Amino acid sequence: MKRQKQTIGAIYELRVDNYFFYTQFLGNACYAFFEYHSTAPIENISVLAKSEVLFIIAIYRDIITKGEWPRVGKLLIRESLQILPDQFIEDTVTPGRFLLYNANTGDISESTREKCMGLERCEVYDSIHVIERLRTYLKGERYTGNDFQS
Repeated sequence: MKRQKQTIGAIYELRVDNYFFYTQFLGNACYAFFEYHSTAPIENISVLAKSEVLFIIAIYRDIITKGEWPRVGKLLIRESLQILPDQFIEDTVTPGRFLLYNANTGDISESTREKCMGLERCEVYDSIHVIERLRTYLKGERYTGNDFQS
């Protein structure tokens, strides 16, 4: 695997079984994972500019820098992705305490259970967890491993 740099706007390709999926580096360790997938490598990455985003999460830098997911191009980050969504933190020491994490600024603030509904959990994911989540998507199921449900 060829070493590579994380570059804002870069598009990276990952294999999930017989499918190719694509993600874009948004900055601050966050990546947007696109709904677009196919059984052959993408020929024109510009189709991703209009593809729905499945989720935005932080991943380990090594996945990219060690070349596990090769870079296949670069696109401008669309306006709707230029401000990263908040993520939630559920305090494990104090049950019932919730915090919001702003990935744009690094700020953490007190929150409520209700404000955390539907947000992604603030974590950094390894490739195996991303692949598990995309497999769940391919099965037509809703992945509930890291977003707040109840």
